[in-house]
Order: sequence, then structure tokens, then C-alpha cells
Amino acid sequence: MRWTDAWRGAVLAGFFLTVAMAVPNAMPLAWFFIATVAAGALAATLYARRSRLALTLAQGARLGMLGGLAGWVAWVTISVLMIVLGGAQLVNSLREAVQKVVATSDPRAREILTTPGMMAVFIVLSMLFLLVLVLLCSAMGGMIGAKLFGKSTEQKR
Repeated sequence: MRWTDAWRGAVLAGFFLTVAMAVPNAMPLAWFFIATVAAGALAATLYARRSRLALTLAQGARLGMLGGLAGWVAWVTISVLMIVLGGAQLVNSLREAVQKVVATSDPRAREILTTPGMMAVFIVLSMLFLLVLVLLCSAMGGMIGAKLFGKSTEQKR
């Protein structure tokens, strides 16, 4: 696999994923899975078309994960910039959301969970959990892209 060609397609697929996640929609969870799988498929497809080489499912998964990673890095960068630049509003809305979730729990636990340190831990763990989901879904998309579009020009004849 030529990684210089792989990075080009992965960055483009990551850009697609970042833009797709910015589109407001009624079903955010379903849209997340659709966009992430599509980004992985796009990364594998772009590489296959550029290189004109056959792709195995494992290569498609790696390419899809690379595209998903590029999109996740862009999303995290934008999120961190939003927190830094518009921090007070965003942190307050996040704190309110967490308080709604833990409203039924013990008051002492609620107090601990809404401290600034725990909010930071919550944000970091959320981003890491999102990374795992993005990598899994985009790997699946990369495998789909490799299966559908990853055949070499010699195989298509």
C-alpha cells in the first residue's frame, strides 16, 4: 500500500466526515453511523481509484480507519477551539446537560460529577469513546468500499 496516496484520500474522507457531522439533522445517532461508514468507504474508494490496485478487506479497513481518524482529529480540533473561544457558554450548557442526567442520583455524587475536574474527565472520555466508535464504523465502511470498489483495473475486465 502506498501511504502517500492513502493519506490524500483519508484527509478528503475526514473532511467529508467533519462537514457531514456539522449538518443538523433529526436523527443524530443514525446520521453519525451513516456518515462515518460513508467516510470509511470513501477513503478506500479514493485510494483504489488513485492507485488502481486491488484492495483486501484488511487494507480497506485500515484505509477506512485512517479516514475516520482524520475526521475525528478535525472534529476534536474544532471542538477544542470552540471550548477555548466560547468556553463559558459551552461549559455551562454541558454542565446543565450533565446535571439533567444525574438529577436523580445522590446529591453528593451530583456535586462531584459537576466539578470542573470531572467535567474535563467527562469530555476527554467522551472524545476517546467517540474515537473508538469512529474507528470501528469507518473500518466497516472501508471494508465495504474495498469490497465494492477496490478491484484493480485488471480484475474488472
